Amino acid sequence: MASARRRAKCVDSIKQVDGTVVTVQRDISNVIFNFFEQKWKGQDIVEDGWPSHESQRSYMVGFVGALDGEVTKDEIWYVVSSLGHNKAPGRDGVTASFFKFYWDIVG
Repeated sequence: MASARRRAKCVDSIKQVDGTVVTVQRDISNVIFNFFEQKWKGQDIVEDGWPSHESQRSYMVGFVGALDGEVTKDEIWYVVSSLGHNKAPGRDGVTASFFKFYWDIVG
């Protein structure tokens, strides 16, 4: 039974890209290998046409101030209050309803 099952799972023939049919196991393996080698081969990176960092510098200066600034308690409350009631933001399973209800203590 095991031998019959093994034969049933075997690829007996495969059609190549040019339409020819291959029946020899070594050639079948080569066709499959070449297919996936071609499909997932590396491609050169073309950097032409990408925006330079210098052109983005004026935008980034505004963000740096916001990222370096202090986080206020009001900003944290805004985020907590915008969460869905039964959503648990962490792995501990404590939901946003808990934080909202006990904000005077946990805030």
